[in-house]
Amino acid sequence: MIKKFIIVYIILSISVIVAQLVHADAIENTLKPMLMMSLFGGYLYFKKDSFNINDYLYLAAVFFSFLGDTYLMPIFDHFIAGLASFLIAHISYIILFLRDRAKPIQLNSTQITILLLSLLVFLALPSLILWKLIPQNPDYFLIIAILLYSTALFSLMLTAVIREQAPKTNYQFILAGSGLFLLSDSFLAINKFVVALPYSPLWVITTYTAAQGLIFYGILKKKI
Repeated sequence: MIKKFIIVYIILSISVIVAQLVHADAIENTLKPMLMMSLFGGYLYFKKDSFNINDYLYLAAVFFSFLGDTYLMPIFDHFIAGLASFLIAHISYIILFLRDRAKPIQLNSTQITILLLSLLVFLALPSLILWKLIPQNPDYFLIIAILLYSTALFSLMLTAVIREQAPKTNYQFILAGSGLFLLSDSFLAINKFVVALPYSPLWVITTYTAAQGLIFYGILKKKI
């Protein structure tokens, strides 16, 4: 049953990408909120045991992601509100992952490499954005928001890496989803602040919906 749900989610994701590519704003405004609504409803449907704080943290992350998607739609196009919503979503994920951290934390060479690459993105991306923004005398609130969001992205990767690795599939799905989140937000930031990416919805939405889908499936792997 869950595989059929994932197929429907993929079809919905592709529909949103196509709507953005052809600038069909009305279709995007209709379909994009359904992405996180479907994951929210799917989690409630597929979850078998009673709710605990981890479940509420996950649903909070999905809800604020829904708000972020909504604020960034053409009908609203409010970047700061979208950024703030996704920041809260990331914080919810970070707290959730910290609650499931390994004890003791022991990193292998692959995990260290992932963290180093994430650190490189954390240092390089804000520097590149600020290099482009500062000559334009941007609002300092925007600069602080970008730095906070970049820190949250790196923290998301850090907490995903140090999670308990059993069951292994749960760990791998969530780690892959967190990595795709980092890629998606990097594409979005580069496209908005540095240089226009050709077919940007293809890169941003594909990595974003895959990230959310993998985290959704990874978390459910511990429960179904």
